[in-house]
Amino acid sequence: MGYVIVGAIIGAFVGVCFAIAKREGKAKEALEAQLTDEQKERLMNTEVNFVEENAWIQEGGVAKESFIPAFDGTGVDDPEI
Repeated sequence: MGYVIVGAIIGAFVGVCFAIAKREGKAKEALEAQLTDEQKERLMNTEVNFVEENAWIQEGGVAKESFIPAFDGTGVDDPEI
């Protein structure tokens, strides 16, 4: 019986999330409809520039196991960690 209740709660939560997303999507479309093509282009360029200036890209070679820390506090200067 407990699983049924948990399932119902999860189902209700997912339903509410979809309803909120749908409502926010409609609001976004309404805002976008008010923008001119020039304004849309300027917003896109601003976003691309922000990402280019603030993005951090990890190269594939540094994703090796030797770069994964031990997670046991070794090599950490703070003794409380």
